[in-house]
Amino acid sequence: IITTQNEVHGLISLTATSILARTPPELLHEIIIVNDNGLHDDDGGASIQTKEDYINTQKELKRVQQLSPSKIKIITNPKPQGCARSRIIGAQKASADILMFVDSHIEMESSTWLQHLLLPILENPRTMSIQTIDVMNDL
Repeated sequence: IITTQNEVHGLISLTATSILARTPPELLHEIIIVNDNGLHDDDGGASIQTKEDYINTQKELKRVQQLSPSKIKIITNPKPQGCARSRIIGAQKASADILMFVDSHIEMESSTWLQHLLLPILENPRTMSIQTIDVMNDL
């Protein structure tokens, strides 16, 4: 489950592509992307996303879904809900036995990233497994 809000163009694609490329197909049930951008703000507050950014995000999400239409599901919140609620919304739509939550601006560098997270859970289903995040330096 990936939540995204006002993400830099291209990073959602990078995240989804790296998950698809570096996850054994038999272990990847689905990728759910919850788009929490919300161009419209009915409460009178200003949106932090321009209309152009909103349109570009929608186009990027369509391109991402085309990478694997049977595995990638896009959910768009009608109004911004925040990261925690968006994760809950994604979890409610998920159909897998084990859920993984990742940020929308990460890249899986190892082809065994999922196995390392799954092993402790398979040994004890009451376990929570957390990924380590490497620092990305701007060059």
